[in-house]
Amino acid sequence: MRSHHLLAVASGLIAAGCGPTFTTPPAAPPPSPTTAKRGLEWSDCTSAEGGFRVKLPGPPRRTDEGGYVVHQVVLAETQTAYTVHVSPEAGMLGLVSPEVMLKSYQQRTIKRDFPKGEIVSTTDLRLGELLGKEFVLRVEGYDVIRRVYVTDKRVYLVTVSGTGLTPTTPHVVPFFDSFAVTEAKAK
Repeated sequence: MRSHHLLAVASGLIAAGCGPTFTTPPAAPPPSPTTAKRGLEWSDCTSAEGGFRVKLPGPPRRTDEGGYVVHQVVLAETQTAYTVHVSPEAGMLGLVSPEVMLKSYQQRTIKRDFPKGEIVSTTDLRLGELLGKEFVLRVEGYDVIRRVYVTDKRVYLVTVSGTGLTPTTPHVVPFFDSFAVTEAKAK
């Protein structure tokens, strides 16, 4: 009963606008200074501030977006964006379980981040001791694959968007397979 109440509270806070807002990526991400050339080797990106490491197909652009630290590479040639959002959700993490946070992020992914999207599939994940969830969405002609991981200090949104993508697409697999949290254990 308590988890249902906490889920309602977390969902209510998210629906009420507490937390960051994301803009829906365009169907064809525009080239940027961080656009990587096709065929570049995957290189390690480690964020001490974000507490993670991941392989990316080019140098990431770091920005702040609604309380999140964002690391992103956009490949113009494949019209694919690789993004890691890191959120310090310490206030909520002390109140609810990782399972409740993952459920609230599933609702939020559709309602706030991709309101014109439809979840095609969801999969429960584990990253070491961390609980996670994968959402595959279809959003106005493009695909979004988002993995959410919850630690005792942060929430990680690890996302690839573009056209013709699945979790097993060859230029998606190295990104997701290489993601690792370098600090904090699961709650």
